[in-house]
Amino acid sequence: MNFKQTLGIVTTAIGLGIIPNVANAAIIGVDFGPIGSSTPTNWNLVTGAGTTNNLIEEETGSTTDVNITVSSNTFGRSVSNAGDVNGDGIDDLIIGAEGADPNGNSYAGETYVVFGSESFGDTLNLSSLNGSNGFVINGIDARDYSGRSVSNAGDINGDGIDDIIIGAFLADRNGNSLLGQTYVVFGSESFDSTLNLSSLDGSNGFVISGIDARDYSGRSVSNAGDVNGDGIDDFIIGAYGAEPNGNRFAGETYVIFGSESFGNTLNLSSLDGNNGFVINGIDEFDNSGFSVSNAGDINGDGFDDLIIGAFLAQPNGNIDAGETYVVFGSSSFEDTLNLSSLDGSNGFVINGIDEFDNSGFSVSNAGDINGDGFDDLIIGAFFADPNGNEDAGETYVIFGSESFGSTLNLSSLNGNNGFVINGIDAGDNSGFSVSNAGDVNGDGIDDLIIGADPAEANGNSYAGQTYVIFGGQNNNSNSLLSVTAEVDSNSLTETPLVTDQGIETFFVEVKLDEPVTDLPGLIINYDVTGTATLGEDYYISQTDISTTDGSFPTNSIFIPQGADSANIYITPLADAIVEGDETIEITLQSETVFGLFGDPLENNIFVNSGTTTITLTDSEDYTAGVAIVDIFGEEVTTNNPLVINENGETIYSVKLTSQPLNDVTVEFNNGGTNLTTIAFNENNWDSYQEIRLTGIENPLDIDVTATSSDLNYQLTSTITVTNESERNRIRVTEGGSPQPEEVPIVSIVAVEDANEGDTTPGEYLIPDSALQKVALNTTSLGLIIKYNCLSS
Repeated sequence: MNFKQTLGIVTTAIGLGIIPNVANAAIIGVDFGPIGSSTPTNWNLVTGAGTTNNLIEEETGSTTDVNITVSSNTFGRSVSNAGDVNGDGIDDLIIGAEGADPNGNSYAGETYVVFGSESFGDTLNLSSLNGSNGFVINGIDARDYSGRSVSNAGDINGDGIDDIIIGAFLADRNGNSLLGQTYVVFGSESFDSTLNLSSLDGSNGFVISGIDARDYSGRSVSNAGDVNGDGIDDFIIGAYGAEPNGNRFAGETYVIFGSESFGNTLNLSSLDGNNGFVINGIDEFDNSGFSVSNAGDINGDGFDDLIIGAFLAQPNGNIDAGETYVVFGSSSFEDTLNLSSLDGSNGFVINGIDEFDNSGFSVSNAGDINGDGFDDLIIGAFFADPNGNEDAGETYVIFGSESFGSTLNLSSLNGNNGFVINGIDAGDNSGFSVSNAGDVNGDGIDDLIIGADPAEANGNSYAGQTYVIFGGQNNNSNSLLSVTAEVDSNSLTETPLVTDQGIETFFVEVKLDEPVTDLPGLIINYDVTGTATLGEDYYISQTDISTTDGSFPTNSIFIPQGADSANIYITPLADAIVEGDETIEITLQSETVFGLFGDPLENNIFVNSGTTTITLTDSEDYTAGVAIVDIFGEEVTTNNPLVINENGETIYSVKLTSQPLNDVTVEFNNGGTNLTTIAFNENNWDSYQEIRLTGIENPLDIDVTATSSDLNYQLTSTITVTNESERNRIRVTEGGSPQPEEVPIVSIVAVEDANEGDTTPGEYLIPDSALQKVALNTTSLGLIIKYNCLSS
């Protein structure tokens, strides 16, 4: 496996990996499997995605392949460091396979524990686990999906051996469907080859059942550290479907305190402040508890803290921007804590930025990434749109501190209290999984791992990418205290000429008088002014991007270590309006150089920070035409003629393709007979006008004639009306007729297939797990669509 190092970032697209010494392993799950909080001197990477595994042996520098084979196609969705489950001094690995069918129970799920060892062969078949090299943990009932979430639990019973947690969030118990179960398996010096979760009896582990139907408890599980300071590790369980205070899907989170003894079962309804406590979500459909994690000690008070994500919360009125909650550890808790009561003394709320960002979808302890002695946090927002790249994703690092207010807005991160990590390309979904990586590069400072599940790697669509970002200390002694910068308009080879098709992206160069010497680099802010309108006439970014949706980032540019320049890319948008030349003015701001991890660097004044002006020349030469679309918003052509409906009508809509210099009249004639006339001018030319012709019995040709004193709009053409049956088709549109604003992609799957071959009504589900930006006023199960079979 090869790493590419750029600006302290290691990127790779890899499958599930095993490391010979698993004690020195950090683990990235395809989802967001929680990761143990220990920080060894050197960590290597293990990722989960599929059935092929790559291995790095850090001690020798050699590279070996280890293939892990299993039949389940959901193997590796959740993976985690297991701690030292068998007490042999080497950390172990835990892998979930929620779709496995143990003992003939479909989708009961299996979990595999692989013991660490000083050596491994080139292949490990999970079917070969025999108790000496690891063991298999079998789920109980069909469709429990045990192993959907797995985690190291720490040592929750105080026997000196680490324990593990397994979630089965779709389990049905006591007549309550989908309440969910969580299982704790105690570590031991010996195991058989197989452990059935149904055999847990209090001596080898115990079962934790959810409270109410559709709570989905166990969807996320994690080691919580020692939250109450009694010297025994605790753990945390999320139930995003719970209804605290009557609020549907507000979600609940349960903290269970470690103890020297447990019974064979624990009811979450019995938590009373002495054995644990319940954390209630705030608003309907927030989904708090969808992600949970140990936060380390973020405020330095000696107690471990907790993180809870609610990725569908609506902070500041922004739909699905997401919220994350930090709950501080304490020596005492009541039986219930409402997240709405966090006030800065017992924890605080972290608000997402924009609608549909889904911040808090993944959360984790980040270790101490800036080396200040406080643990830090990392939060993923995989639907954020940095630099105009839709769904590229963003990740936020929040630095630990002795004090916090009741609320922290992610938009306020400024390098002193944390920073933002932007995804690369549209649709990458970076931040889908996030975690502390330990100290990967051995510099004594913790590092980060960020997953971009569907990113394209090496030309392979949806191969996925993983990014490792090295930690670094605050540093105000950068050697570039006298650097100067300027915007070089000479980088333009010619004056940009704007037409109705837009133009290709061009750039201006920001040039330093010497290269950047310190990692990771410098951030320079700039102002954009001029007569052209940002977002309407053009958009601007540091990266050359091809989308033209009018979105744009904040005005800053990053110059990495070793470089002395970077480009500001500008893309004019397609413009079909004659409005004369316009200007874009770029001015560098003085005293605004930042290191990625520190305060503003002192004495950095740009002595050459004048304004550079770019003129966008209006070509005033546009393609004149009459756009005609049918009722579905599709262009009327020879292959897509108009049709006569059952009422003897044909309906279509008309507009012009560019702004005319004078009024335009468009006539529609058949055999010399005028059918209708539409008038356009410089104000309404871009608005569709509907035409409805009635009383049509037979096919006909319609002559279209545009007349105007604007010589560009003296046009003729012919369209055809047929009586062919309209094509049968399913259309999913968003926006108004006749021209839909957006056609979203929707995946539809069968809930059950028992009705195939007959005419019995059934149901289809649009699952929310399809990761589509579809705002549904439904539960998280998805949208149910009723259908009828008209024939077998």
